[in-house]
Amino acid sequence: MRIQVLLLGTVFVVSLLSTNAGAIDFVDWVVVDTNNDSAQGQVCTIDVTLSGQDITYGVTDGSSPYFNHGVFCPPLLSSDVVELIGTSPAYSYTVTFSAPVTDPILHFASLASTLVFSGVTLTKLCGQASFVVSGSQVSGDCVDGPTPNDANGTVQVNGVVSSLSFTAYWAGCAGFTRDGVGIQIGLECSTLPTESSTWGGVKALYR
Repeated sequence: MRIQVLLLGTVFVVSLLSTNAGAIDFVDWVVVDTNNDSAQGQVCTIDVTLSGQDITYGVTDGSSPYFNHGVFCPPLLSSDVVELIGTSPAYSYTVTFSAPVTDPILHFASLASTLVFSGVTLTKLCGQASFVVSGSQVSGDCVDGPTPNDANGTVQVNGVVSSLSFTAYWAGCAGFTRDGVGIQIGLECSTLPTESSTWGGVKALYR
C-alpha cells in the first residue's frame, strides 16, 4: 500500500511499498477445497479465486518445490500451488480477480494438456521447448523424466483482465488416465490501478 498525503501545499509521503519495485508477487493460496473444486488466495491486494471441474490438490504453506527450476521465470525456491486436471473431453476453469489486473503471469508445471484461453492472448516468457504458446493457447507434451516431467514454463496474459477462462484438454499419455497440472499466478503489484479520494481538504492517493 502506498499513501501520499497533500496538505497545505506540503507533501508528505508514507511509503509502505516493497523496495523491490517491479518484482512479481505470487498468490498466497489460503484454501484449496478439493471437494468443491475451488481455491482462494490473495496476491498484492487482490483476492484470487480458481474454480473449475476438477481441482485435486493444493499446497497452502509455501512448501511446494513445483516451480523450483530454471524453466520458470522467476523460479520459486518454494511456493504454494494448486493442481487442476486436463482430460478428454476438456474440463473448464476460471480464475477470478477481485479487481482488474495488468499482465498477470502464469506458471504451469507438468503440463501434458492443451489449455485454450478465451478472449486473451498469451506470450511465452520462458520454458522448455515442449512448452508451446501460440495466440490464446498453451500446450505441452508427455515426457516421463528427468525432472521436471512433461512441459513446464511461464506465460504472460497480455493486457488488463478481471478474470481468465480456459479449458484443459488432454489427449492421453501411456500409463495415465488424466493430466495433473500445477498452476501458480503472479502479479507485479506496482501495476495495480491507483485510486484517489478527498476528505477534509486532504487528498490521498493510495494503492
